[in-house]
Amino acid sequence: MMKFFLRMMTLSLLSCHALSAELSTPEALFKRFVELGENFDPAVANLYADDAKIVFFRQHPHGLERQMAVSGYEWKSLISKIMPVAKLTQDISRYQEVEVIAQDDAFKIKANRYVERKCYWDAGYYMMVKKSPSGQWLIIEEYTQTQPTSQC
Repeated sequence: MMKFFLRMMTLSLLSCHALSAELSTPEALFKRFVELGENFDPAVANLYADDAKIVFFRQHPHGLERQMAVSGYEWKSLISKIMPVAKLTQDISRYQEVEVIAQDDAFKIKANRYVERKCYWDAGYYMMVKKSPSGQWLIIEEYTQTQPTSQC
């Protein structure tokens, strides 16, 4: 039984090391973020810091604007609930013109985000990523612009 436990611990540590090596740059973190999102994998929640600031800005066709913000902790718990719905509706975002900009001890990753389900571009999309004290790159801020109606 002890040998089994030690093997499991070793495998766990190796997989953690592989994940941290895999996400060794802001670009690698963003690539993983996109892959997990396209596969509707709730593991994308692991890329967010608990104290991250997630902001959604929505502009309605009649001009009303609304902004909502949640913490990374809240967003992480919502991801597991919304991923099945996203998969069912094939709610996929594609990213183009990705730009990584160093800002102090963090990086801003800007991109043009295309929302396939509603056929619109979010030109204001960005995320901020930073290394945690343990050395893992995490999303500390994310900003998206959403539309309530489809442009398809």
